[in-house]
Amino acid sequence: MVRHVFSLTGLLLLATGFAAEPAPEVRGAIERLQKFANEEKAPARRKIYFVYFTPADREPPSDCRERLGRMMRDVQEFYAREMQRHGFGPRTIQLDQDDRGALNLHFVKGKHPAAYYLGRDTAKGYEIRQDARPVLAAAGIDDRKETVVCFCHVRTEKDGKVTGIGPYYGSGSFRHGWCWFTDASILDPLRLNDKTTMLDDEEYHRISVGRYNSIFIGGAAHELGHALGLSHNRERQEERSRGKSLMGSGNRTYGEERRGDGPGSFLTLADALRLASHPMFSGTTRGLELESICRLEELRVEARGGFLDISGRVVAAPTPYAVIAYNDPEGGDDYDATAWTAPLDAADRFTVRVGELKPGTAELRLVVCHVNGAVSWFRYPFRVSADGTPDTSTFVIPVALRDAFRAWADGRLQETRQLALATTNSPMVRPWAVVLADIAGPEPAWPSLADVTTNTVSLGRVQWSEARVGWSKPARNHFPRAVGPELPFLCLGGRYVTDGLYAHAPSQYVFELGGRWKTFTAEVGLQAGGFGSVVFVVRADGRERFRSKLLKRDATARVSVDVAGVKRLELITENGGDGNQGDWGIWANPVLAR
Repeated sequence: MVRHVFSLTGLLLLATGFAAEPAPEVRGAIERLQKFANEEKAPARRKIYFVYFTPADREPPSDCRERLGRMMRDVQEFYAREMQRHGFGPRTIQLDQDDRGALNLHFVKGKHPAAYYLGRDTAKGYEIRQDARPVLAAAGIDDRKETVVCFCHVRTEKDGKVTGIGPYYGSGSFRHGWCWFTDASILDPLRLNDKTTMLDDEEYHRISVGRYNSIFIGGAAHELGHALGLSHNRERQEERSRGKSLMGSGNRTYGEERRGDGPGSFLTLADALRLASHPMFSGTTRGLELESICRLEELRVEARGGFLDISGRVVAAPTPYAVIAYNDPEGGDDYDATAWTAPLDAADRFTVRVGELKPGTAELRLVVCHVNGAVSWFRYPFRVSADGTPDTSTFVIPVALRDAFRAWADGRLQETRQLALATTNSPMVRPWAVVLADIAGPEPAWPSLADVTTNTVSLGRVQWSEARVGWSKPARNHFPRAVGPELPFLCLGGRYVTDGLYAHAPSQYVFELGGRWKTFTAEVGLQAGGFGSVVFVVRADGRERFRSKLLKRDATARVSVDVAGVKRLELITENGGDGNQGDWGIWANPVLAR
């Protein structure tokens, strides 16, 4: 058995020895990470803790500790090998094991039978987490400060069939994380090369035991990536000969090279860069509780030959060490995002070229990596024409309003208003400057619908009679600062909108129409950056008049409802059935017409 326990200095020396020619991003990252770690007096190791969850009607399999130990060590070797390939040395996850190298499993018994926990509703996973907390606490483990893997024994295996779709998801950061995997007796890396034994799986149908293990051990490695803070990104075109990106669709190709079915899975350079500073990989917990501060100065975005050339200067604390640009085209739930990386020079300037632009709407996410493991995000919607030329006009708004945004983020509202109004000379920027000035000032006395005399009116600019949202508080024409996006503007389908309603599911806005209006129209979907799923509903005098399909990231729908004679209009968002995380619904341009 190989156990990966290295000091950071040792890892950096190994990086120098093993990587023939690391990318400039890696060289710069290693230098800054080493300097940061060397200033810590007492390095502390972080590791993964393990929960084994059994429903009320089951007992843990007798071989689970040994078998799952093999699986986690296989995943550990994968991360070490990929980090070494990129030039970081074999940095990898650390496992909570006993003196003999066996996983320390904390056994938790559920209150319900196995059938209750089936499905992908994350609420069930959080319920399992609540059941596990007393057990972990008794062992001196605070799961809100650690990374936890939870194996769930909820699948049924009988007569060559595997049934029951159980928890397989994860989320986290450099400070803490949780991920849930569904166990099965055939889940074992020793069986990755088994091409002949066949089984019937409820989700993947007739497959070999080897492919089953590729999918579900790969799924474990992928969801663990989320627990460590990684986001989705697929392989770029020049990387396809290497296989599939683990944080793209590589969760289904893990280890396939062992049975000759393909090249397998790999970590992208973006993922390796982000993991390098995670305390589990860096070997230091210095700065773990520090809140990061970051802004982009002198940002410049230019379209050149089908690429986006982005340059700027990072002003940040703790020290930044790399910039990653995610190009995420519409659709694909961000699995089809590609990542492009850039080093920082001595003045913390960067230049990154972003390619593989697809016609349609997209989002550019700039991520600044900090030496303590934190990351700072900056999101920009944009469009790409049919010939592949990117439209950079949407970048003008955040650049022009940069100082006002900074004041708004810091809560300096009077200064925000002053700075925003000072930029209204530009016709392109003026509408957004006015919105920013409005939300930074005192709430206007919005008119009631009964007092409106025009033939059309935005529901973002009149009184509502009732309002509730699933997170934070109701808001009109902007996104609340406390929820997530760093820009306050409503953004749908790759464009900013000046009028609308923030509607984090579950939500309800009620308007008294008094029978004076004929039509209601809007466009609905998730705010840029939202990662949940939402259903939009319109009720008129208690009767449902519109129900959207389930809308996930990037999907939108148009609403047109006859409201002639209607007295009470309800705009409702419902959770998509997978918990309400990231359910950032918005009603864009909600308009009544006579």
